[in-house]
Amino acid sequence: MSYPYSDWLLRFCTSVSWRILLTYWDACYHDGMPEMVAARDRWRNFLLGRAPHPGDFRQHILPLYPVGGKAPPPGTPENINRFLLRDLDAELVGDGRTTMTYAKLGRFAVFGEIGGSATRWREVGETVNRKGGVIRPSSKAPSPWMLDFLFARARENAAARASMSDAQKDKIAQAVDGDPNRVLNSDTTKAMMHDARLFGRDAIVRKRPPQ
Repeated sequence: MSYPYSDWLLRFCTSVSWRILLTYWDACYHDGMPEMVAARDRWRNFLLGRAPHPGDFRQHILPLYPVGGKAPPPGTPENINRFLLRDLDAELVGDGRTTMTYAKLGRFAVFGEIGGSATRWREVGETVNRKGGVIRPSSKAPSPWMLDFLFARARENAAARASMSDAQKDKIAQAVDGDPNRVLNSDTTKAMMHDARLFGRDAIVRKRPPQ
């Protein structure tokens, strides 16, 4: 499915990236990182109408789709479809080769370009055009480094869920029991079924500790 968009999308993505950068600023910024200062200021000026576009600090959007098939890539987390299709996630990311803001909002991810090679950035979804355009599904598999990144984020989200207290988990179970029809028809249940088809029923069943 294709998604046409107009100039609003670039402002939306830039706003998300700018907020993430500010959220992590105190924890991550140190002297000798002029690209972070330049990205922060350019994004702010663009949002305030003082710059016509984000300049070198482009925005990229990556539509996310279910992982299917009988043989998922090695190392695929058992919650991968619940993560890709439903979870919210955000981070300021740097691995020595690429620096970026990252926000996962349901079925798409937004990346704010701060530093890195042009070749690598061509592997990160579609560049958002300030005049509008169309987001189309890609026939190419994600690059290995992007796949590794998304897998790592999925594992972190799974660990965070596992660390919830029993009281929190019981509240969620009560909400499910209170409106089972809504839950059965929800996108969350559909994502769970994708994971169950990949990894079996045990991947989605809550495991209680022995009494």
